[in-house]
Amino acid sequence: MVWHGDGHLNVVNSIFYKNGAIGAGAAQLSCYTALGDTYPNSFNFQHNTVLASAAFNVEIENSGSISSVSKIQNNIFCEPTELFLSDELHAPYLNAGATALLQIDHNIYSSTIDAQVFVNVGEENFQLTHESPGINSGILTGIPLDHLNQLRNLAGAPDAGAFEYVPEPIAYFDKIPLNGLYVDDFKNILGNPAAETALLEFANENGFNYLLLYNLSYIHEHTYDLTLPSEAIVLAHFIERAKKNYGIVQVGAVGEKDASFDKITTFNSFYGDNWFRKFDVLNLEFEFWTSPGSDVFDYYCDNYLSPNGYPCTNAGAYNFYLDELAMIDARAHSMGLISEIYLGYLSDSQAIELAENTDRILLHHYRTSDVYGDGTSIYNYHTNRIRAIALSDRMPAVMPIFSSRAYHMGPWLMTHEIDAAMETWMYGLMGYTSDDAPGVSDLKISGCQWYRYTSFLDLGIYAMMAPEETDSEEEELYRIIANPADETLTIVSLEDVETLNLSYEIYSLQGDLVAKSATQNAIDLTGLSSGMYLINVLDGEVPVYATKFIWL
Repeated sequence: MVWHGDGHLNVVNSIFYKNGAIGAGAAQLSCYTALGDTYPNSFNFQHNTVLASAAFNVEIENSGSISSVSKIQNNIFCEPTELFLSDELHAPYLNAGATALLQIDHNIYSSTIDAQVFVNVGEENFQLTHESPGINSGILTGIPLDHLNQLRNLAGAPDAGAFEYVPEPIAYFDKIPLNGLYVDDFKNILGNPAAETALLEFANENGFNYLLLYNLSYIHEHTYDLTLPSEAIVLAHFIERAKKNYGIVQVGAVGEKDASFDKITTFNSFYGDNWFRKFDVLNLEFEFWTSPGSDVFDYYCDNYLSPNGYPCTNAGAYNFYLDELAMIDARAHSMGLISEIYLGYLSDSQAIELAENTDRILLHHYRTSDVYGDGTSIYNYHTNRIRAIALSDRMPAVMPIFSSRAYHMGPWLMTHEIDAAMETWMYGLMGYTSDDAPGVSDLKISGCQWYRYTSFLDLGIYAMMAPEETDSEEEELYRIIANPADETLTIVSLEDVETLNLSYEIYSLQGDLVAKSATQNAIDLTGLSSGMYLINVLDGEVPVYATKFIWL
């Protein structure tokens, strides 16, 4: 492809394979302006896959004549045949002189095509696999679709190259770290547009990309029959919104036995290969380690152990769990899904045995802080579990679970960024990366999981969510404290409020004013419907802060 200036050129979602000739790149963009003329010369070369070129992958001639910002972004450049030494920018992949008007970033470069782990190079299928380095490596460009007219930005960031990888159910994501959220009270969310949107907005703004759903048996029995296409479509539409519009990579179903997933098998069968509407994970939650005589254990005994001939002991509960897990693991693989379990307290032998029967293990780290009093990482909570898992032959992926409940990390979240927990677990003093026990460093750490959605809402603050980027330092001086029990909302200022004349206005997302207060006292939200709202804080008549919050 040769382009000789005079205008603006967009080259997007294209494939260049074995193009060009000796001394001529696969794509030559020449910027020329005749003496005395003012012809524009600008271009965008984005989301292209350029492979095995006869010279450079891309050549920019006369870069100094570029007349406005031009971009080379989100491309995959591989295996150029550059026959001449060059000190040009990004050689041998690009031959482009430096200029402030040329932006070159977020591209993937490799000397071999095989390094990109495409689907099938021999058949010239250059779509990405789950091992491709281009996954989630791009930046937003405003290009909504890929070479196959599939959606871009499916898992939090666009992929490099002409194709967007459609996530498939696999045991772990090497290229897409998971940030999971247990969704409790889902029975009161599904089918309620405002509640669904509030959940998805919350997940998106906090960086959650894995939703693990409770209440599916209740929903199936009382609201929507998940084995009837006409009713299952409500859940399918929710999953599709989550994956298409909110960056959700995986959706999991929680169950207490293998039969819990009969309805999920039927549900997924309705949608064939349509990843956007299907579950990705079967998660077994059955706390076999809980104390006999407790309400939870009595429930297990009455509903699962005694009816199936297992003794009502921890040993009986474990044997039931192991038998069910073996069936769930087989079911998940027959469906092309991930088998997953949640574990609390267990012996080393149990950890190893269970690790041989699942793809991914969630280990609870329910503490009140990301560090102990001596400064060591939260990772050090019962490390015997992960060390035993590392001795298994199967070596399943692992994710720590943190809890936002008031008697766990809820108070800690009031003053810390949510990502700090996983950061400390991984890299803190005596954290995961410091553990030299046999096999631990070889485990796949898929990310982390948070328990639970309603506990985040109970904290009553929006400041725990990822803040929107702003140039104003004043935006960090305020915090919302909501008290649903008293139906009030208050703004707390971290500066001297005596010098301010604060007032508040609350708007619906449709722009309607629904509440206001002319004082610094709590705003009365009596009768306010559940949903997401916008609050404006004013000092006199001057807006000083604005953000969204969820009210239930």
